[in-house]
Amino acid sequence: MIGAMIADIVGSIYEPKDRRSKTKDFPFFSENCRFTDDSACTVAVADTLLHDLSPTETMRKWGVNILKTFEDYGITKRLLLFR
Repeated sequence: MIGAMIADIVGSIYEPKDRRSKTKDFPFFSENCRFTDDSACTVAVADTLLHDLSPTETMRKWGVNILKTFEDYGITKRLLLFR
């Protein structure tokens, strides 16, 4: 899961389709890298597994916390619709 988090954050600067890169020569952690909704979901899965919690409620909890901090996420907004 740590590798997934690192990859998600490093790749966050290439997330919009028009910014994708096929080169292997790119900055690893640049100042524009950020925590994403996929990062939040990864943390929620870890929280669920480590603390034997309800996956649905844990995803929702992390989604709400992320929405309070950031406004441009996709999946977290959709997760909140399934209450």
